[in-house]
Amino acid sequence: MANFPFASYASYVEELAKLQPEFRWLSCFFSHPGGHPAETQVFIFDSAGSRLDKRELQYKLKSDIAVALSDRPDQVTTRVVIVRYTQTWSIDRNVVEALGEHFDLEPIFFWQVFDHYYAKNDRLRPPNMMDRHQTGTLWTFPLPSEQKSLEACFVDASLNAAFVACHTQGDQISAPRNTVIIFLRDPMLCQSAVNREGCPSPSQLVHALGTSKTAEFTQKTLGTRYLAQLERLPPETISSANRNPVEFTYPYLHLLAVEVFYRIQHQSFVLEAEYYEGASAKAQTRVLEESWAIFHDIRLYMRNTRSTMTRFLDSKSPSADALLQDYKYLVGQLDLVQSDLKSYVERHLNTLTLEDSQQSFEQATAVNRLTVLAFTFVPLSFIATVFGIIGTGTTKLWIFAVAALICEITVLTILVCALRWKDGSKAWLMETRGGPGLFRCFLSLAKVSLKEAFVLLAFAAVNKPEHTRFFCQAVNRDLLGEWKERDENDYPNPPPRSELSLPPDLPHRHMWEKRAQKMNSLMLNSNERKEDGIGTYTSPYRTTDREPQHLGPRATLEELCQKDGFSSTAGGGRVP
Repeated sequence: MANFPFASYASYVEELAKLQPEFRWLSCFFSHPGGHPAETQVFIFDSAGSRLDKRELQYKLKSDIAVALSDRPDQVTTRVVIVRYTQTWSIDRNVVEALGEHFDLEPIFFWQVFDHYYAKNDRLRPPNMMDRHQTGTLWTFPLPSEQKSLEACFVDASLNAAFVACHTQGDQISAPRNTVIIFLRDPMLCQSAVNREGCPSPSQLVHALGTSKTAEFTQKTLGTRYLAQLERLPPETISSANRNPVEFTYPYLHLLAVEVFYRIQHQSFVLEAEYYEGASAKAQTRVLEESWAIFHDIRLYMRNTRSTMTRFLDSKSPSADALLQDYKYLVGQLDLVQSDLKSYVERHLNTLTLEDSQQSFEQATAVNRLTVLAFTFVPLSFIATVFGIIGTGTTKLWIFAVAALICEITVLTILVCALRWKDGSKAWLMETRGGPGLFRCFLSLAKVSLKEAFVLLAFAAVNKPEHTRFFCQAVNRDLLGEWKERDENDYPNPPPRSELSLPPDLPHRHMWEKRAQKMNSLMLNSNERKEDGIGTYTSPYRTTDREPQHLGPRATLEELCQKDGFSSTAGGGRVP
């Protein structure tokens, strides 16, 4: 410390920030006083051979820490300095400066420790540091070849370890004496149960109860569990760690793997609870988003931790190989859970889309019903408007009632036909392959008999569209012209009484066939009357150039069917 070239480590960082602006945050960090010194704990573990001694520093000034660090017996092979704190901005700055000055640590190490991860709820974080990620230079995880310290992190908990090798100034000992500096951020309570290393044996528990030292077996955080396990390391493990100081971090790495594995399973159970059978539509989007963020962050933490472990751990060591396999397994589990979560999210979105479509369909159905209901009031409004314009209040009330009733029945009949006839535009307004559509047949029949025209609409309202199509064809058939065009050698003479056959599955078929015959006779008689007044009449449904037969105005369908040679007159008609 006496040989440190600057007045303090903070002044060194201040001068460095003038040349490299990315260290301005660290200069700002040292300028703040931090929390109460009691919030920062400093532990020193000295290893001599196969023994590990622990002591906790009780300090008031930075000089007290410097003296404790300088007091190191020659027989101590490895010293582990652990600084335990809860939040970044609450750490005692005297501890940080004392370590930086005594071991001549690089500022980038503190950058990695304090700037990389600090919680949003850090009570002492300055307001101007809230959104510094939008303007300042952020810490980025280095390449494996550039890593200067081991970092194991998970959410709010982290372990940063720097390994320092130094020599004594005397000539008696020339072997290097290792120092491990560990910053242990430890605000997170553990959710997993204590592992087998932390569970006391019967003799240990009896001794702890007899001496009232049970605190080491009631660990609530990763840091307390780690410190307790360091005190119970077996001699062979301590001897191995003296040769390879990174092994002093193995207990923490194992505890971290146990905690992460537990949280992965716990979060998977929470996620599956949202997707029991039939409940994907009721899954909470907030839970899915939180799960996605949690698994994404855990995966990044584990990949970074595994990367730095590969850099510092000796893969030939059985303990190191077991740890690397555990973290490899954790990353594989995270990949599997993320794949399941992706399928869950897709199913959830598909179900939400289906629900939206169903709601849209229900709304469209409701609007359609309102539209149909509006047709009930349209005729009444129309009649009221007409009578209001031309009646001037003198028209009898019963005339309005009758007109409204007739108009209402007409509109409702047409509406029912339109709802039952799915291909309405083609079947009503256009020609079908077998004859005219319903609407055109209705107009033609209305010119002959308004009563039969409404019977046709009633038939369309109560029967299937296919039946209505056959019925319209039967009403408009020109039977006499068809028989005249046929070869008499292929058909019996006289012809059958009727060819107006309707589909067998038509309800009340016999009644409707008689009605179709009556309508057909009316249509044919109407055509004859037109011919007598105009001249030659050609049926629009005839495909021959021969002239049609001329029938009397009162000729019936039966008389047409009884004519064999067309040599006599029937009902006052004339033939050529």
